[in-house]
Amino acid sequence: MQDVPPPRCSTSCVRVKLFSISRCGTSVQSRGTSCKTDIMKDYRQNMEAQKFYHVFNRGINSEQIFKCESNYFFFMRRCKEILPESMHVFAYCLMPTHFHLLVKIKENTKPAESFRRLFTSYSKAINNQERRHGGLFEKPFRRLHVDSESYLRQVVLYIHRNPIHHGIKKKPEDWEFSSFSDILNNKPAFENIFDTVDWFENRDNFFYCHKQEIMHYHDIDIE
Repeated sequence: MQDVPPPRCSTSCVRVKLFSISRCGTSVQSRGTSCKTDIMKDYRQNMEAQKFYHVFNRGINSEQIFKCESNYFFFMRRCKEILPESMHVFAYCLMPTHFHLLVKIKENTKPAESFRRLFTSYSKAINNQERRHGGLFEKPFRRLHVDSESYLRQVVLYIHRNPIHHGIKKKPEDWEFSSFSDILNNKPAFENIFDTVDWFENRDNFFYCHKQEIMHYHDIDIE
């Protein structure tokens, strides 16, 4: 079952009318409409059932949280073990100093507790590996309610372009630790990953919109 219906317009219309996020706030709007100001951001909002959230967090003082390739795989394994208890995961990207997730909260669950367990488990493993102590992640983790169909599509695009934005890769398909790679290789890490393709109407348009996003990424900022 699709959580979000596909766009009502034709494929050609979706290709022309890409959605953007204005620099003056977090609310994603169509071009030509007003947006919220920075003061409206609420990174600590309660996470409610049946709602979508863009979740992101980074290392303390922007410290690298993934020290080697095996750390990415361990973090993903813990995500797959812990997060499905309280949420569906639709998109993700793991970066050396931070990560992004797009999730939908399940009924009668405690998502904040799931993230606490994830961060604690991973931090302990890294502390043992690096012979360090103390916290690894910033507190609290940040989350933004994704409240429209267009916002969902834009967050997916934003998450997948992170490797390009941070200068790690030139194309999203070149970064392994992302749901874009999952879709490209037909190997989803979470059961809802392929649902994001439907939000762009079809697979061809999904990749077309990502190509356009990379061409114009400098115009978009939602952190």
